[in-house]
Amino acid sequence: MGSIGCNKKKVPTSDFEKAFAPTAANAPAKSPDAKAPTITVAYSSDAVVNSASQDAVEAIRVNDLPRAAGALLVLRQQQNLTPEQWIATQDMMASVQSQLAERAARGDAAALRAFEEIRRNKRR
Repeated sequence: MGSIGCNKKKVPTSDFEKAFAPTAANAPAKSPDAKAPTITVAYSSDAVVNSASQDAVEAIRVNDLPRAAGALLVLRQQQNLTPEQWIATQDMMASVQSQLAERAARGDAAALRAFEEIRRNKRR
């Protein structure tokens, strides 16, 4: 017999991570002085986008979908996403919403709260 919650589906993150991966446009510049340290931002030149995208991926990896939904809501509000990042964010939100809806239907209160928060914050 299986227990409740063991049938958890993983939300894939590879396309999302590719959309927020460094590119030549947002990669840190090489330091002219080889001894001088450079500051590297993992995904984007925008700290909010960088933080929210990393938080979404980490939350999904540890199966904390309410936290992932919150990070994706932050990303949805950013005006400086590339079209690829916007699409990846929307696709990831759809996957997270689907999983949250399933969990809410099974009585998960945190999933229900997160699902309702997403519904309240639909992008204009």
